[in-house]
Amino acid sequence: MVALNFIGLVGFGTEYKMPFSQIHELAFVLEISQLPFFWFLRNPEQLDSSKLLPDRFLEGTSNRGMISLGRAPQVKILANPAIGGCLYHSEMGEWVRRRWAEIADYKAYVVEYVQQEHYVPHRRTFFYLEQLILKHDAAAHVIKIKQMDQGIDFFFANRSHGVKFVEFIGKVAPVRSRHDKQLSSHDPKSNNYNYKYTFSVEISPICREDLICLPPKVAVSLGNFGPLVICMKISNSIALLDPFPLRQCFLNADQYWRTPFKSLLTSRKLVEYIMLDVEMVSAKVNISGTNYALADAQVAHVSDFGNNDRIFSIRTHLGHILSPGDYAFGYDLFSANTNDMELDKHRGLILPDAILEQGGRREEQNNEYEQFLRDLEGNPDLRFNISLYRNKDYQPSEMASMTNGELPSIPLDELLADLDLGDEEMEPVA
Repeated sequence: MVALNFIGLVGFGTEYKMPFSQIHELAFVLEISQLPFFWFLRNPEQLDSSKLLPDRFLEGTSNRGMISLGRAPQVKILANPAIGGCLYHSEMGEWVRRRWAEIADYKAYVVEYVQQEHYVPHRRTFFYLEQLILKHDAAAHVIKIKQMDQGIDFFFANRSHGVKFVEFIGKVAPVRSRHDKQLSSHDPKSNNYNYKYTFSVEISPICREDLICLPPKVAVSLGNFGPLVICMKISNSIALLDPFPLRQCFLNADQYWRTPFKSLLTSRKLVEYIMLDVEMVSAKVNISGTNYALADAQVAHVSDFGNNDRIFSIRTHLGHILSPGDYAFGYDLFSANTNDMELDKHRGLILPDAILEQGGRREEQNNEYEQFLRDLEGNPDLRFNISLYRNKDYQPSEMASMTNGELPSIPLDELLADLDLGDEEMEPVA
C-alpha cells in the first residue's frame, strides 16, 4: 500500500439531511479504507455521536479520523496544507460558495485604450500611473492582477475596494469609466442575489510631450487656443502649451471626453536637429514654474549632414536655452505623413517646418520603460509624486564620469533613504 501524505475532505452541504442508513454505510467505508479523514456530520436532532454512528466506529478510527458534528471552521481546514482534495455533494460547500461569490463580486477592469483607434505606441502615462499606485498603496486590497494586451485587470474581493480604486485613478489621470453588473448566483430559498461588478476605466491616450492638433470646437472654446499645441503634463487634467504665443491651458477629464482627440505625433517621432542660428524675439516668460522665450532659429537635421544642405527657418519657444551649435529634438512637420482628420478641418492653417520640443541630446532608448526612467531623471515635476530610493552601495560607472554632467540625473536630496537595498538574507514567508 502506498502511504498518502494528504487528507481528502468530503462534505454534503448544510441543506442535505443524511439518513441513518447512509451514515452507517459511509462510516463502514471509512473504517475499512484505513485512510485518514475529516468528516463534517450534520446533527439536526442533536444526538450523541455514540447514537448517531455505528458501534465501535469511534474506537476503530480514533487514531486517523476526526468527526465534527454541526458546523466546522472550513476556512482553517481548507487552509491546512494536509488537505489534498475537496469533494462536496452536488455543489460547492457553503463557505466555498460564499467566498467564490465575494471574489467574483467585483472585477475592476482598467484599460488604457478600449478601442483600437485609441491605441498609441508608447505607454508613458501608464508607467507614471503605475508608480502613483505603488506610492499611495492604492492596490492594497487587490487579490489578483492580470496583464492584458492594452491594459491591466485588477480583481477585488469586495466591491467597495474596487470603487475606491476607481476613484483614485480618476484623481490622478484623465479617465472616464463605466460599470456593469451581472447576476452570478441566486438562492431562491433565502432570496439572496450575488452579482459580479465590472468597472471599465479608459485612460486618455494623450501622453506628455505629444504634439496635438486640437479640434476646431475645442480650440474655439479655449479662446482660439492652438490649434498646434504640446502636452506638457498629465495629471487629473491635461496641461497644454501653445508654443508660439506662449499660452497655457488645462483640460479636465470632463472637457477632454466631451470632445476627445488623439495626438498628431508622439514622442517616438522626435527628430534630432542642430541649431545653426538663434535670434531672440521676446524676453523670458515664466509659465507655471517653467521658463520660455520666443526665438527665430535656423535648424537642420543631424541626419542630413553630409547628404544635403536643407535648412529650416522656424520659431521656437526654447530660445532661452538654445544657442548656435546646440542640439534639440523636435517634430518634423515638413516631411511627416500626418493622416489626421482634425488637421484637415482647420482651413488655411500653415504648418511650420518643425516644432522643437526639448533641448539637449539624449541616449537612444529602445525600451519604452527605460525612456520613461530617463524622463524621470530629466524632469523634476514628473518625479514630484513618485517615491525614489537611494542605493547607498551605488558606484558611478566610467561612462557616467565621462559625460561631464551632460546626462540628466536625480539629486541625492530627492532620494529617500528608508529603503535598504542590501543583500541581507530575508526570512522566508510562511
